[in-house]
Amino acid sequence: MSLVLLALTQGLIFAALGASVRLQYSLFRGFDVAIAPIAVVAGETFLLTTRLFPKSTLLALVVCTAVSIATGIVLAVVWNAVVDRLWPDRLVLGSGIFILSLGFSTFVTGAVGLGRGPGLRLPPWDMPSWAFGNANFGIPTAYGFILALAACSGLIIWSRTRLGFAFDLWAQNQVFATEIGISRRMLLIGTGVSTGTLAGVAGAYGALANGSTPEGGLTLFLYGAGAALLLPKPLLLSSLQGGLVLGILLVVAQLLISPSLATVVVFGAVAFALLLRGTSRISQGLR
Repeated sequence: MSLVLLALTQGLIFAALGASVRLQYSLFRGFDVAIAPIAVVAGETFLLTTRLFPKSTLLALVVCTAVSIATGIVLAVVWNAVVDRLWPDRLVLGSGIFILSLGFSTFVTGAVGLGRGPGLRLPPWDMPSWAFGNANFGIPTAYGFILALAACSGLIIWSRTRLGFAFDLWAQNQVFATEIGISRRMLLIGTGVSTGTLAGVAGAYGALANGSTPEGGLTLFLYGAGAALLLPKPLLLSSLQGGLVLGILLVVAQLLISPSLATVVVFGAVAFALLLRGTSRISQGLR
C-alpha cells in the first residue's frame, strides 16, 4: 500500500505539472518555460515560510503551502498579462515566447542563486521517513498525495465550468473559438490562477520532500512537458493522464533499475512517444 501511495503521489505531481504546461502552451501557442521559475520561487517561498515555524505541524504546513501557492498564482497571472501585452492576437510568435520565458527562467534561477546561495536547501523540520527498496516514504509523500490530489481534482472541476469549456475549445481550435466570441484575454486570469496553483503545489511538495535548488524548477518543467506531450490530445485531462503514467513509470524504474537511471527511462519513454507521433499537428514546432 505504501508503494502504491508513493507511485500515485509522484504521478499526481507530474499530472499537475503536465496540466500547467498544457495550460500555458494552449493559451499562447508557444512552449512556455515560465513554469520552471514559478515552481522554483514557490518552493523557495515555502522553505522561507517554514523558518517561522520551529516544528512541523498541520498549521505550519497549511500556512506554508498557502503562501507558496499564492506566490505561484501572482507570478503566473503577471506573466500571462505581460506575454499577452507583448504578443497581440495578430502575431503568432511561439518561438518568441519560448525565448522570452527561457530568459526569464534563467534570470530567476540566477537571482535565487545569488540571493540565497547555490546548492540544496532543505526544510528545518525533522520528519521521519521509511525506506521501501530504493524509495523513501513518509510525511512528505502523504502531504504531496493530498495536495496534488486536491489540485488535480480542482482542475477537473474547473474544466467542467463555462470557463473550462471555453479553454478546452480554445486549445483545440483557436480560430473557431475566436469566431464564437472566446478571446485569449478572457482566459488569462483563470489560466494564470490554475497554472500558478499547480506549479505552486509542485514547488511546495518538491521543497518539502527533496529540498530546493535554484535550477530545480527546470527539472520539474521537463517532467511537466513530458506529461503534457505524452498523449496526443490537447486536453487538460490528457495531461493529467500522461502525468500519472510518467509518475508510476518513474517509481517502478527507481525500484527495479536504479534511481540514477530512472530519469533516463522516463524521458526515453517521452521521446519514444513523440517519435511515434511523428509530424502530427500537436508535436510540430516542439521538437
